[in-house]
Amino acid sequence: MTPERWSKVREVFDAAVALEPARRAAFLNEACAGDSVLRREVESLLASAEGTPSSFLESPPIDASSDSGLGQTSARSGRLARGSRLGPYEIIGLLGAGGMGEVYQARDPRLARDVAVKVLPASLSTDRDRLRRFEQEAKAAGVLNHPNITAVYDIGQHNGAPYA
Repeated sequence: MTPERWSKVREVFDAAVALEPARRAAFLNEACAGDSVLRREVESLLASAEGTPSSFLESPPIDASSDSGLGQTSARSGRLARGSRLGPYEIIGLLGAGGMGEVYQARDPRLARDVAVKVLPASLSTDRDRLRRFEQEAKAAGVLNHPNITAVYDIGQHNGAPYA
């Protein structure tokens, strides 16, 4: 998502979340002006925000007090908890999630640097096609060298979950 697009999503979300739920549909019809992708993004954020503080976008995506320890997941979300380990990496927080897994900000203590770690959840790692595509993506990115393409430094598996 481009910074301009994120700014628009954020602008519409901020206005919508301030409204009473009964008034949101009419507001979204007008604010999204037929842009169904924008509307889905905003509705997804609104659904995530229910039951959380309105500033949830500014707070860390994983509650540091929820779970900690090696390879632990948050009982609430099934995601890796802040401070847990994934192979040699210490999880700092969730950056994003999609159809092919979750991406976490992590710390590589071996090289004292922050990295992004993409994880195929264990629930999907039993699907041979998903696992094959995940590995294919990591291998393809690993042979490329371009400033606009991420470099792959490591692939592995931890507690049944493949990561790159």
